[in-house]
Amino acid sequence: MYALECRKGIPVLLKDVYVELIILPDVVFKPKMINQCLIAFSVPLKMLDSSDTTNLEQSIFTAFIQALIHFGIVNPLITDAVIADMFKEAKGRFLIIAKSNSMLEVNDGETNCHYVSKRYCDVVLDEIADFLGRKGKEEKLSIEDSKSIIGSVADYVATEAKELIAKFNTEQLLYNLLSLHHAIVYWSGLTHGRFKQLSEAYAYIGAKFENQLEYLNQYSEMNILTQGLIEYIILDDIHNEQEEQSIENIDRLFALMHFNTNMGSYIDQLSAGLPNSELSILDNGRLALPKTLIDRINSYFYRLRELGLNHPELLRELNSLMPQYDIDTTTPEFNTAYEKEFGLSFEKYMSLFHTAYDYALKNQRPIVKIPLHVFKNQIAGKCLTEQEFSAFMEHYVLQKSLKTEELKPSDQWLQRYNRSVQLTARPWVLFEGNLYFTTKTLCESTMILMERLSNGTIRKRSKEMNSFVAGINKEKGHLFTMNVSDYYKKLNIEGVYINEEVAVKPGKWLNADSDLGDIDILLINIPRKLIVCIEAKDFVESRTVYELIQQDRKIVTKELAHVVRRDEWCKKNILSFQKYVEAVDKTYTVKTIFLTYNESAYNYFEHEEKVDILFLSAIDLIENPMVVFD
Repeated sequence: MYALECRKGIPVLLKDVYVELIILPDVVFKPKMINQCLIAFSVPLKMLDSSDTTNLEQSIFTAFIQALIHFGIVNPLITDAVIADMFKEAKGRFLIIAKSNSMLEVNDGETNCHYVSKRYCDVVLDEIADFLGRKGKEEKLSIEDSKSIIGSVADYVATEAKELIAKFNTEQLLYNLLSLHHAIVYWSGLTHGRFKQLSEAYAYIGAKFENQLEYLNQYSEMNILTQGLIEYIILDDIHNEQEEQSIENIDRLFALMHFNTNMGSYIDQLSAGLPNSELSILDNGRLALPKTLIDRINSYFYRLRELGLNHPELLRELNSLMPQYDIDTTTPEFNTAYEKEFGLSFEKYMSLFHTAYDYALKNQRPIVKIPLHVFKNQIAGKCLTEQEFSAFMEHYVLQKSLKTEELKPSDQWLQRYNRSVQLTARPWVLFEGNLYFTTKTLCESTMILMERLSNGTIRKRSKEMNSFVAGINKEKGHLFTMNVSDYYKKLNIEGVYINEEVAVKPGKWLNADSDLGDIDILLINIPRKLIVCIEAKDFVESRTVYELIQQDRKIVTKELAHVVRRDEWCKKNILSFQKYVEAVDKTYTVKTIFLTYNESAYNYFEHEEKVDILFLSAIDLIENPMVVFD
C-alpha cells in the first residue's frame, strides 16, 4: 500500500482500520468486517502451497484492496490495472514462497537460532582486561609483545569456554548445538535464496534491505562457533550430567567463543608479520586491535558476500561464460583416489548418506541420536561391509580418539578452514556410545566435500589422492585460460588479436634468452596500439584470514617474480610481437595483467615493492570486458 502511494501518487487510505490476517488450513479466502475498526482477512494455507506462486502476492493484494474499497476504507482510484502496473514495475516481491530443490532450504521444524550477544561481548572484554591487569596507561605494544599478550588471551578464553561447557548437561548441550547448527545451515541457504527478490522490492519503494547481510555474517560466525563448541565437547571428552543452564551462561559461552575465533584470526595476521598489526592496550585495560588493517582484510570477505547477495546475476554469468572445474565422480581415477584416501568408495559413502537421510525422514527426526550398534545394524549395515564401516568410523566420525599427539594444533584452531576435525569434515558425532547426525549438516558436509574435491583443496594423505588433485589443478588452470580466451573471442571486438598459451622462451616467436613461461592470454588491440599479456590463475576464494594471507604470500613469493620478468622482457622487445600482428611497431605499449578467477588477495595487502602489474578478477571482466584495455 505504501508502494502505491509512493510510486503511483494516489492517496490510499480514506480512514484508519485494523486488519487481522488469518492463515489457516481450512479457511475460506474472503474478508469479513468485524466492526467499523476491524477487518478479518482469511487466506487458506493451501493457496500459499499452490504449485503456481508466480502471481500469488499480486492476487492476494488485489483481493485485499478490492475488499477494502468495498468497505469504504481505500481509495477507489486504485484499480486492478493500477495494481497490475505496479507489480510489473517492481521486479522484487515481499511474499516469497519459493519451490526449492535444495535439501538445505526445506523447513523441517528445526529453525530456532541464537546469536552472539553484544552485551556479553562487552562483559567478556572487561573480564579479559581484568585477566591482563594492565589498566591505567594506554600503550602500543611491539609485535613480539602483541604475540605474547594475544596468545595468553586466546588460551584464557578457550579455557574459560571449556570450564563453562562443563557446567552444562553435556549430552543435552551437544544435542542443542547440533540442532542450532542444523538451523543455521537452513537460514543461511534461505537468506541467500530470497535476498534478491526482497532487495528489489525494497528498492522499488526507495529503501535498502541491509539487515540480511548482517544476518548472513551472524549465521557464518555462529556456524563456526557452534562447530567449535561441538569439537570441544568431543575432543576434550567433557561429561557432566548436572544442569546449570541459564541464558547468561549461554550468552557468555558464545561471547567467549567469539573472542576465541577473533583472537585466532588476529594471531594469523601477527604471525604473517603484516605491517601495522601491533596491538594496543587502552587505559581501561581493554585490548584494541589494529582496526585499519582488520577492516581492509575484512573488506575482501564483504566483497564476496556482497557479490553473492546483490549481484547473483554476475556470478551466474561468470559461471556460464567461465565455468569452474566440475569433478566427474564416475571416472576410475577418481574412484581409486577416493577409496585409497577414505577406505571406502564414494558410491558407498553416498549410499550411507542417503540411507541415513531416509532414516531421519522416516522417523521425522532431522536431528538423530542413535546408539552406535543400532546405527551399525540398521543403517550402515545396509550398505557397508565390516571393513568399510571401520573406514567410515576412522575418516568421517568426530570422536575423542582423534585427539592424539599426531593431531596438529592448527587443526583445532577455529579460525582456520578445511580442518581434519571440523564438523563439516566429520558430520557424524560419537558421544557416550551414541552416534549423532543432522540431515542438514550431512548435506552441507557433502557439498563442502565435493567443493574441496573440485577445487583441489581437499586434505590428502594417500599418494593416489595427491596425484589426482595435482591433475585437477593442472586441468583447472588450462580450463580457465581457454575460457577467458573464448570469452574475448565471442565478444568479437574489432581490431583485437587473441591467442593463448604463448611461449616466451628460446626458439619460439617470442625468443627470450631463457624460459620465461607462457603468456596465458595474449590480446593485441590494434586501434589502441596496446599489447595485453594476461597471467591467468584459477585460485579458489579464501574462506579465512589465514587463507587470504597465504594466497597473497603465494602470489608474492612464487608467482609474481616470473610475471614481472616476462613483463619487462615484453616491454623491451615489443617488435617481437610483429610475428603475431604485423602492424605492431615501436609506438605500441605493453600491459601485463595478473588475472584470478576469484577476487585477488594481492589487492588487500600493503607491499613494499611496487610492481607495474594490474590485478583483476574474472568478475571485473564480466562487469567490463574492456577494462583490460583501459
